[in-house]
Amino acid sequence: PETWSQFAGEERQRWKGVACVALHLQGWPLERIGLAVGHSKGHVSRLVAETRRELEVLYRQAPPDVAPRDLAGAA
Repeated sequence: PETWSQFAGEERQRWKGVACVALHLQGWPLERIGLAVGHSKGHVSRLVAETRRELEVLYRQAPPDVAPRDLAGAA
């Protein structure tokens, strides 16, 4: 997707995943992200991993002129 809106649309869970990935990429620890979104560290870890996988699949399928963001740091 070219924008987060195209990826998440009206899906609340996807927006939560996008937010968690973005916070994690900014250096937030999983525990703090969990406090912010009301989930355990383990749940946030799974949500970040699932969202990254979904985005990576979409970016692999994207046309070559769409530059993906580097999500490697959100492990």
